[in-house]
Amino acid sequence: MLKVGQNVDVKTFINECKSVVTNIIGDCVHFYMPTEKGVLIELQQSEEILLLYMENKSLYEQRVKVKSIYEENNIKIVQAICTDKPQKAERRGFYRVKEAILFDIENGDTDKDYFKTSDISGGGLCFHADRQFEVGDKLKGNIHLENNIDIPYEGIVVRKIELSKRKNEFGVRFIAIEFKKQEKLLSYIFDIQRRDLKKRSTSWRMHQSKKKTDKSTQRGQR
Repeated sequence: MLKVGQNVDVKTFINECKSVVTNIIGDCVHFYMPTEKGVLIELQQSEEILLLYMENKSLYEQRVKVKSIYEENNIKIVQAICTDKPQKAERRGFYRVKEAILFDIENGDTDKDYFKTSDISGGGLCFHADRQFEVGDKLKGNIHLENNIDIPYEGIVVRKIELSKRKNEFGVRFIAIEFKKQEKLLSYIFDIQRRDLKKRSTSWRMHQSKKKTDKSTQRGQR
């Protein structure tokens, strides 16, 4: 069980940062806005995250959803609602793949703009566009996988890099994806990872075979 004063790792869809529990009231846990290498990581209202903590030499995770953010003595504090019971956990990172996957961004009540990812992971995506977005902009839409599988997402622009006068690269961190949907996305990315590894392995074997053939040919010519 979480305790007041306990150190926790706050795992978002893309970051794992540090915080300390300041209060627990009912099913709500309060903790300092987390930091990573001394930099404040701004959580967003309604963002779903994991709190990782140690108890009896075992790692546990507590799923929570950010309810509100407030300040005490000029320090930002997050109030989050526990959405599940604590469970034993394993530390896992997100594998990022370079893959062009169609996704959309809602533009008004009915309109959608379509883009393709330049890379994607279980925690976020990157894409190139001539449309202007700014760091801090919130995005919402669907990621369209094969077999008519759609993954609804909400994200926030965390990076903008100018590639040319008319095109920018944007990095988006997911702030809300249903965990079951995220598992489907992770499974899809894992399949891509497996495919890429198989291609590399086949290419390496062909290269090694060619080297052996070339050596045999050279010995025969002596």
